[in-house]
Amino acid sequence: YQQLAELLLNREIHHAAINTYQTFLNRYPLHALAPQFHKNIIESYKKGRYFDDVRPAQDVFIQTYASTSEYWQQTDSNTRKWIKTHMQEVLADMTRYHHALGQAYLKNKKWDEANAELVLASEYYRQWIEFYPTHEKTAETAFLLAETLYLRKQYYPAIYWYEQAAYSYPEHSYSNQAAYAAVLTYNDLNQNTQSLGVSNKLLQQARIDSQKRYIQHFP
Repeated sequence: YQQLAELLLNREIHHAAINTYQTFLNRYPLHALAPQFHKNIIESYKKGRYFDDVRPAQDVFIQTYASTSEYWQQTDSNTRKWIKTHMQEVLADMTRYHHALGQAYLKNKKWDEANAELVLASEYYRQWIEFYPTHEKTAETAFLLAETLYLRKQYYPAIYWYEQAAYSYPEHSYSNQAAYAAVLTYNDLNQNTQSLGVSNKLLQQARIDSQKRYIQHFP
């Protein structure tokens, strides 16, 4: 399969090469080389200038080889290491893409489309954090995850990730912004519960604690 696909790529018969890789994946989805062949499909789309097919293939790559996937559970440590190395670029590309697209849909008041894109962005940001917990960009990723949750009005989890970004990592360029965003999100959450006729003393105390924590860390 590999030799045939490479021969076809050398002759610039990109779709035939992609079909060769895909045939292998269909027959042997749990094979140790499956992630590499899938990555080759993405690169072949790029080389063949089939740009409309690149991002759908990247989505499938993330979902197929995520840490919660069937593939990840059954594969060996070397293959997991390969996935982690190559997943980084794909996740970075697709989080930006789905986050930006979700914001664009919100701006145009296309609520269902916006939610679908932001759900994907949130999922991929979580994958990044799980795959790369000590990476220098993980704190920023936690902040961006909180932003997508906030846009979906998921205020409780948004606050959690804002505070994770602010206080659970070494200080970074988003630390102050994330901590203040948590305070503001408590205001949104408070207004939301008031509109529902809900009185929650625990929520009010958590809101005050968040304000105090912000003041202490960022005087």
